Amino acid sequence: MIRVEDVFRTFKEKRGDSIVIPTGTSGRHWGDYTDNDKRDMNLGGAMGQTTSAALGLALSLPDEKVVLFDSEGALLMNLGIVATIAGK
Repeated sequence: MIRVEDVFRTFKEKRGDSIVIPTGTSGRHWGDYTDNDKRDMNLGGAMGQTTSAALGLALSLPDEKVVLFDSEGALLMNLGIVATIAGK
């Protein structure tokens, strides 16, 4: 199993100026790793909706890199969004 802390530590090195949207457990921990919280969009309590929010943000800001940290449970709550993303 990959620990969320290890993912965040590795990602932080490569983040650059990307917009980060953490959800669920990752949202509670991302604040300990970010050094650019003005580019973070923590949607705590929006389980199942953050994938749609990330897609909307990415489509509205095409020159920005948007990164979503989602969980399997949250993704399953809105699985239809995967087909929408695949079509983009």
